[in-house]
Amino acid sequence: MSTRRRIVAYTMHEHEHAAAKAGLSGSAGDQDGPIVTDSMLIGYADQATVDTLKQQGVVVRELGVATPLPGPAIGRVPVPITAPLAQGAYVVVKLTEPLCDPHQDYLQQCGMTVQERLGNRSYLGRVDVAGAVGRLQALPFVESVTEYDTAVSLRPSGRIEVELEQDPQPGLAAAATKLRTFDVLVHEAARRPEVEDELKRLGIQVIGTGARKLRVHAGEQEIEQINGMDAVAFVDEFVQPKLYNDHVRGVILAAFANPSPLTGAGER
Repeated sequence: MSTRRRIVAYTMHEHEHAAAKAGLSGSAGDQDGPIVTDSMLIGYADQATVDTLKQQGVVVRELGVATPLPGPAIGRVPVPITAPLAQGAYVVVKLTEPLCDPHQDYLQQCGMTVQERLGNRSYLGRVDVAGAVGRLQALPFVESVTEYDTAVSLRPSGRIEVELEQDPQPGLAAAATKLRTFDVLVHEAARRPEVEDELKRLGIQVIGTGARKLRVHAGEQEIEQINGMDAVAFVDEFVQPKLYNDHVRGVILAAFANPSPLTGAGER
């Protein structure tokens, strides 16, 4: 008996889509259908079926030997979910295959809410239940689960430094303190006020806010404090954009009073 492998079938045309849907089976056996989207299907097939699909123009990517998903019905996680944690942790889950609705349902049942795609089949999410990481690692389509690590992006060119006009924190010498401008990205918009209140408590100057972003003036020590906040996803040094319209004006001869011999005189 030929080994069934889990594959992703990418289709462009209706006949390719129909052929892939007919040739693939789901996780619990031939009676179940594959995961179906508009442009791809994920399921199991033997080598003969894979060869046939390729001959019909279907692009096939093999994921490996068939490993059953937790069950044909969404949400059949064997380990019961316990009480919510006091503080949710943010993790990065890397998958072995593209994320589809059934995968997202399984992740949700394990206690993770997917928030955003990070690239390379990696997704950022928040886990709010004890033992969620272990259940996530046990899912057959999960390659790895790692703790999200915030990072500070420092940009030496175009740096903006400002003088403190008044001492925001007792013990700081205002006249000698140089601040730089940073954008602070928060994991969730609902937690931005929480971060803003904490920044104000620390005496860090907030100069602008958005749905998930705060722009601050801060020094190196303050940035380390911001970076350590659980709700903060990323800290990026702000660089003032440079405008190059003067260069464009020269290219299109707009800098001259009369760049063209056509003046429009006598025209109506």
